[in-house]
Amino acid sequence: MNNNSTSNTPTDEYLMRQVTAGDNNAFDILYNRHSRRLCGFFTRMLGCDIEEAKDLTHDLFTRIYTKRYIYKIENFGTWLYSAAYNICKNEYRHREIQERFSQEQMASEEPTTEQPQTIDREQINYVLHKAIEVLPNAQREVFILRYIEELSTAEVAKIVDCPEGTVKSRLYHALESIRKRMKMYKI
Repeated sequence: MNNNSTSNTPTDEYLMRQVTAGDNNAFDILYNRHSRRLCGFFTRMLGCDIEEAKDLTHDLFTRIYTKRYIYKIENFGTWLYSAAYNICKNEYRHREIQERFSQEQMASEEPTTEQPQTIDREQINYVLHKAIEVLPNAQREVFILRYIEELSTAEVAKIVDCPEGTVKSRLYHALESIRKRMKMYKI
C-alpha cells in the first residue's frame, strides 16, 4: 500500500485524500494528530481558555469534514493553519480585539527599583506571555506561528497571506519589542 510516507505512518496529505474518499477513520487520525496543538494555537492567538480553544478546534475540524470533498491542497499543515488563522481573524473581528493593554497598563507593570534581582522561571514565563500579548496583532500572529508553532517563514507567509519579507519584518519588530520588555525586568 503506497501511502506517500517513508514509514508506516501515513502522511497528513494521504489521510486527507482518504477522508475525501469517505474514510472516517482517517479523519479521526488527523483530528487526534492535530487537535491538541491547534488548541494551544487558539489559546495563544486569542488568549482564550482551554474550553473555548477546544470549541474552536472542534469547529475547525467540523468545517474541514463538511468541506472535505473540495480539498485539493498539497500541504495539509499549511492549509490547516491557514484555516485556523482565518478563524482567529474572525474571532478578532467578532470580539473587536485590539491592544489588550493600554500604555498606562504597560507602565503600571514596569518593575520598581525595589524588585529583587533574581526572577524564577515562572516569572520569566509570565513576563514573556505578557510581552507576547501586548504585541500588535500582526506581530503576535507571525511570532506565534513561527516560534511557538515552529512553522517556516514561508509557511507563515502563506498562512497570513503576505510576502515573506513582511513576515520577517514583523518578526524582527516583535522580537525587538519582546527583548525590550524582557530587558525592563533584567531578563
